[in-house]
Amino acid sequence: MFKKIWRIIARKLLQMMGVDLNPPKTVTQPMPEDLCCNGIVHITFRGLADNRRYMSRNRAWRDVRYFQKNHLYVFCVDCRRLLYSAHEHVD
Repeated sequence: MFKKIWRIIARKLLQMMGVDLNPPKTVTQPMPEDLCCNGIVHITFRGLADNRRYMSRNRAWRDVRYFQKNHLYVFCVDCRRLLYSAHEHVD
């Protein structure tokens, strides 16, 4: 019972201090000049359960938001340029 009360108080204090408790979880869209293929991309990601690499081909850029950011890469269809990477170390 006391844990719930303290959590409520802590949340209220953080909100009063201006801390965003629910940061946005959206993938930022590239600039229109970066999309050279009319927004059609290939999306590669690593599976959570089996740790295998999967690829979803010919998807619209707006579909990227439905994928989890587990080693997520987004490539342009025509020129194969990397448009987005959710991994820290890209070679």
